[in-house]
Amino acid sequence: MLEAPKPFIPEPMARRGDVINTVHVAHKGRYVNAPSLHLIERINMKGEITGAISGKLLLEINYLPGQRVIEPHAFGRGADGQLLLRAYQVAGASASGEHENWKLFRLDRVTGLRVTDDPFDG
Repeated sequence: MLEAPKPFIPEPMARRGDVINTVHVAHKGRYVNAPSLHLIERINMKGEITGAISGKLLLEINYLPGQRVIEPHAFGRGADGQLLLRAYQVAGASASGEHENWKLFRLDRVTGLRVTDDPFDG
């Protein structure tokens, strides 16, 4: 008989009460919960963002309406638990028309991210 799957809660991204996106997969003859690809991508983004903040490196992100170049400064959770990135946008697309300004980005809306080799003074 297969054991009941235990929830997978990655650290430090997950908090008590969080709903984690998992998929059921067979592993060593039993079914277990594993993180979905979407969750793995978010965990990887988190590591890249925190590395860019500590290294003071520009990020290129895809965030509607298009690609942006930003100086990442702070990363955390909003009041509703969403992951947020406070950054100064230096170039690229802007829905508000303010191409250079302080912005607050929701990680769940970032569709692509690349850490550049370009430092910023911040």
